[in-house]
Amino acid sequence: MGTATSLLLPSLFALSLSVQFALTPNAVARNIFDDFTKAPTFTPPTGCIPTEQTYGVVSRCEKTIEPGRTFVAVIDTAVGWAASTEFFATDQVADIKSYWTRDYPGKNLAFSSKISAIVPGNAPPSGTNCMEYSIAELENATGDRPQQAMLRVEGLTCAWRVANPGSGKPTIELFWLEAHEEYIPSIGQRPLGSFDLIVRELFASARLLVPRAYLVPVDAAKNAMLDWTESDVNACFGAPTGRDLVAGLTRYFYSRGDCKPGFIFRNGKVHSVEGYGSEQECWWVMDACEKGKSFQEAPRDKWQRWTIGEVAACFGERTEDPASFKVHRLSTEWKQNPMHTERDGCSMNFDLEATQRLSIFYWSDAEKGACRRLLQKCEEILPSKF
Repeated sequence: MGTATSLLLPSLFALSLSVQFALTPNAVARNIFDDFTKAPTFTPPTGCIPTEQTYGVVSRCEKTIEPGRTFVAVIDTAVGWAASTEFFATDQVADIKSYWTRDYPGKNLAFSSKISAIVPGNAPPSGTNCMEYSIAELENATGDRPQQAMLRVEGLTCAWRVANPGSGKPTIELFWLEAHEEYIPSIGQRPLGSFDLIVRELFASARLLVPRAYLVPVDAAKNAMLDWTESDVNACFGAPTGRDLVAGLTRYFYSRGDCKPGFIFRNGKVHSVEGYGSEQECWWVMDACEKGKSFQEAPRDKWQRWTIGEVAACFGERTEDPASFKVHRLSTEWKQNPMHTERDGCSMNFDLEATQRLSIFYWSDAEKGACRRLLQKCEEILPSKF
């Protein structure tokens, strides 16, 4: 237990009878649950460099205060069963306190906790229950030239109910976010003066991210934005980040999240779109802008799971035998469960992968906008996926 990191992380793995963990407690692992519905993350404080991702989002960052001294922010998750989310969060804090008082006796430990008014961003409609806790601890002197180090930890834990949990699946999910610093007064080190302010901003940035509903054809966002005007582009992406010339025409570069398109305009309208980074993220950026909604970030490697019945509810029954199904010029030999549906003037080709991720790899409108309207109806039919 010689470093601040190893002192902090055990509190992230305090065991409880009501909490289920994926891994044996240790100082480096993270709990990862395949069915976890909302990926928790935070905005790293200024200068705190992201060093780990969990569920495809930032879960740890580190900032060097001075040589050999580091500020750390880290988030982890748990799932389980309990009568209420309030009990679940309270029990988590009790476990953390028990860990410090039981497993590290003899140290000068101060522990306090309180109910928190913080509500994580994108919290579920059913709400969350959150608590905050503080740990201040003076290490026992060790070594040939003992130096006592002071450790400060501030934590936030929030619990929420899982919407429509499957049979035998956990009914409650939880995250806990901790920030810590360590300093040695005997060599002139002082506590980080801005620690409390950094912690308040860190906790306020905590948010829950819902996985994307599905993948769309790679050219879907591009084709939709070809109908935009230059004003539409600027309203959605803000001012251009740069420009160059292509065949005598000015190409303007934009950036929003992982969507980084280049536009050429003619007479105030979009003439071409290219090089736009993540095609999938561009679709969701474009979709949010057209609907006049705030763009919601999402995990990069986690997707909603679909059943055949849910696909049929949104898009219609399959119309082809998957064993013989072929699409236009697209081979489906590499696809796991290809299918074709037609509804309300929209023809769609899907692959329902072994992970239950739904990939829409081709669509065609009998009437312009038919597939977009069908997707919008799907949001009304299965709102939990969006």
